Amino acid sequence: MENLIEVTLQNLLQKISIDYSKIEIEKIDEARYKININSTDSSLLIGYNGASLNALEHLLNILIKKISRKDDIYIKVDVDSYRHRQEERIKNLALRKAEICKNTDQPQILAPMSSYYRRIIHLYISENFPNLITESIGEGERRQIVIKLKDS
Repeated sequence: MENLIEVTLQNLLQKISIDYSKIEIEKIDEARYKININSTDSSLLIGYNGASLNALEHLLNILIKKISRKDDIYIKVDVDSYRHRQEERIKNLALRKAEICKNTDQPQILAPMSSYYRRIIHLYISENFPNLITESIGEGERRQIVIKLKDS
């Protein structure tokens, strides 16, 4: 499967004229793979707030599912560790806001963010702060997270 993913991604990058120096593929389990593309065109691949990266990942997932005839494959694509850095930044934000919430007993409302980053915060808080809870509020692009103390 790794070879199929690499060849398909190479062909896709070639068709859209993106230069890259390395494609790293990590098998997470039987159905999940993590890819990091090292590229001098990283800003083109990432796009505004990761929009191009999301589109590339979506397209690669569709192609691999169609070619392999397996619907249970999931591929996460990163470019020059952009997503990894973003995830660390989001976790640091969650940590800071959780500490403020614990110290002041005041709920902390975070700025609107994508469902992907909201999920990271929900998981991070639930795994690291047993006395805090998170909830999503708002609709659509304005959806945000509130971090607050659990009711005793």
